[in-house]
Amino acid sequence: MSSSDEFKFYVIGTGLCRTGTNSMMVAFQKIFSGKCMHMYTILPQIDNYLKEFLPENTTDTNIKAFLKKHNITCGVDYPFIIKYKQFMRIFPNAKVVLTVRDAEAWVNSMKETLCKINGKNSVYDVFPSYFIYWIFPALHRLHQFIDKDPFFARMLSEIESGNGVEFYHQWVKEVRAEVPSDRLLVFTVKEGWEPLCKFLKVPVPNEPFPRVNDTGEIQRFIFMVKIFGWVFFALMIIIPIVIAYLMMQYLV
Repeated sequence: MSSSDEFKFYVIGTGLCRTGTNSMMVAFQKIFSGKCMHMYTILPQIDNYLKEFLPENTTDTNIKAFLKKHNITCGVDYPFIIKYKQFMRIFPNAKVVLTVRDAEAWVNSMKETLCKINGKNSVYDVFPSYFIYWIFPALHRLHQFIDKDPFFARMLSEIESGNGVEFYHQWVKEVRAEVPSDRLLVFTVKEGWEPLCKFLKVPVPNEPFPRVNDTGEIQRFIFMVKIFGWVFFALMIIIPIVIAYLMMQYLV
């Protein structure tokens, strides 16, 4: 947007999933006004995102209107990163932050988290876990989009076929090539506030840098999905049996 516009988009996050993007989301919301787009933040309004933001042919004008409407001033993680080049064009003054980590550690983290959620053997596709879609249909619609998205499918396919490290390095190389050096910060969350705030020219918050959404938390989420599926399935069996028993008692 032009400098005369009230709405401003501050940061374009280009780091892949599992590179500290959730921590970055929390950090950006502490140092900037507005909201930060992340995979987890889109779920409550997934229908709006699927209609107004995520389609490939979404125009620059529509994206601006969507962001302003929802007060989104930063973005990280998938699916935001698939549009990072368009965002760079729309917001030429926005800074770009590429979060990185050890490539092999990234692959291992992906295998233990997102590959289990969205990969070939997704927890949602296994009986009885898929009953969660009955309770949270928005989650189902999001996963339908993910399953059809070429970028996410290729990322998981490369990881599951043993080429995850190469995919990771290619992504980092692409971003470095696309973004002017004076506009780009290559950053690891272990570095903390100082280099990030210096690059963004904002004060350093008087609190520890956020550390959220580690592998253990996602694994616990996967476990809870499985437990929820079995509990829901059990209730589907037990409740009809109890009702039938009570009816038989009443009729007798």
